[in-house]
Amino acid sequence: ESDSLHLAAERFRQGPLYSPAGTKPDFYAGPVMDSVSYSLHTDTTWNYVWNLRKIDIEYHKAHWHDAGYQPIHDIRTWPGNGDVSLGQAAQLAPFYDANGDGIYNPYEGDCPAIRGDQALFFIFNDDRADHLETRGKKLKAEIHGMAYAFDLPGDSAFSKTIFLNYRIYNRSMHTYRETYMGTFTDLEVGFAQDDYLLCDVGRGSYIGYNGNPVDGN
Repeated sequence: ESDSLHLAAERFRQGPLYSPAGTKPDFYAGPVMDSVSYSLHTDTTWNYVWNLRKIDIEYHKAHWHDAGYQPIHDIRTWPGNGDVSLGQAAQLAPFYDANGDGIYNPYEGDCPAIRGDQALFFIFNDDRADHLETRGKKLKAEIHGMAYAFDLPGDSAFSKTIFLNYRIYNRSMHTYRETYMGTFTDLEVGFAQDDYLLCDVGRGSYIGYNGNPVDGN
């Protein structure tokens, strides 16, 4: 809003001087929080991917009130709520709120809300530290990612498709103008040096495919 460019972007996390891959990030694990609250402990806590199946959630919904029942780890630890004392948002991962109190508690019948028949959920941000890949100014953006798929072996499209949903939250006090979002995809279909790319503008899609009958050697 003050004509200052902000940028968070990654390719191979090498930085502008081509350091070893993976060593120069712009994004960091976990939600945005107060700057003094970032620590090795919070890094470790949030460097995690929740992996849930619809069948596990349905089982939890049917048995959460049974005597002696214990939810599986990824239902028990689902990050439905942030720690507001650390500056995290009160609401994070989506969940079914059985009693409508806004607090995720699997022992009261709450359960994760996922897409598809199996889903992976993760949170990352660009605020934790300096942008070492681009050296761009921070946005204070928080991204909730959910990769998911459907168990439809008889469907030739769905059985080979993984969907990826991103929810991007602006946790800053700024309104960004002329904002652009995109994805960098390293499409290597087997051997990387004989591939082609094709775009289908009408369908908003792009495709990687082998350029030779035999992949590589």
